Amino acid sequence: MAINKRVLIVEDDIDSLELTADVLLYEIQNEPRAVIKKIDDPAKELRQKGFDVAQTYSEAEQYIQANDYDYILLDHKMPRAKGEPVESIGYTLIPVIRKKNPRTIIIGTSSVPDCLLAGLDLPDRHINKITMELETILREILDT
Repeated sequence: MAINKRVLIVEDDIDSLELTADVLLYEIQNEPRAVIKKIDDPAKELRQKGFDVAQTYSEAEQYIQANDYDYILLDHKMPRAKGEPVESIGYTLIPVIRKKNPRTIIIGTSSVPDCLLAGLDLPDRHINKITMELETILREILDT
């Protein structure tokens, strides 16, 4: 299966990124998960398959300014730059994304409850990274 959509994955947590890579690479390669090798560098693997991956706020800003995306999977808690502490800043990118391309579908992957996101623009959809919901949404992205 070839990816025919522009997708940006904004995720700093390596375990969450590995889970996302596992699901997407499984779907693209159409192989049983047991056949897919252990993913040592999920960001690299995803980039090789045509996905853009940002692991910091500043990387996400650069990707968003340089490209138009069909989908953006956006975490809220991330560092501004490599080596910096994690902050609740990811969703502040939503107005920037909407201004650049209002058709981009933003999928929030934050574990922060909506009640703690008061005053911020919210994503089009919100998923829990830990549940099967992630797998369902990622399949939808690949199938559209």
